[in-house]
Amino acid sequence: MVEVERRYRDVLRFLWFGNQQSENPNIVKTVHQKRPQVVATFLHFIYVDDLTTGASNVELGYEFYLKAKLQLAEAGFNHRKFVSNSTDLTGRILVNEGLSTEAHTSNTLALEHKVLGVTWKPLDDQLWFDITEVNEYLKTIQLPKRNVVGVAAKIYDPLGILSPLTVVFKVFFQRLCK
Repeated sequence: MVEVERRYRDVLRFLWFGNQQSENPNIVKTVHQKRPQVVATFLHFIYVDDLTTGASNVELGYEFYLKAKLQLAEAGFNHRKFVSNSTDLTGRILVNEGLSTEAHTSNTLALEHKVLGVTWKPLDDQLWFDITEVNEYLKTIQLPKRNVVGVAAKIYDPLGILSPLTVVFKVFFQRLCK
């Protein structure tokens, strides 16, 4: 969990009319009463403008898509990018959007998409990490202690999937410092 020092919290808040000390803006409370599950999912799984979530089957995924789209439309937002690794779910969404299903479904699944800055290939349901920059960095440096930590810092992994790799660099650095 990331915490912001208390003295900087006011700078990072959205501008809401009403009680500035309120932990939850009134709009969230109002929406939460209408669709508590959608709001809970948004609050828990949203990161900047990416919502990364899943469903146990196509029906639940489509139901969430419809509720989320409606909720966002009521707030004045056009939900325009929804990607799934399920051809059935992708097809249903494309029909709902009034788009051709055959061409779009195969194109959507074949493309690479960014999820929190990490490449996702829905067809194979694989996440890909580009470590080219790290590799180039390794070719150009000497290996004093501070550069070991620099290597770990260059690995972009907001989901923590590569933690088993990055922790090796950090443990190695700790041992170097002893």
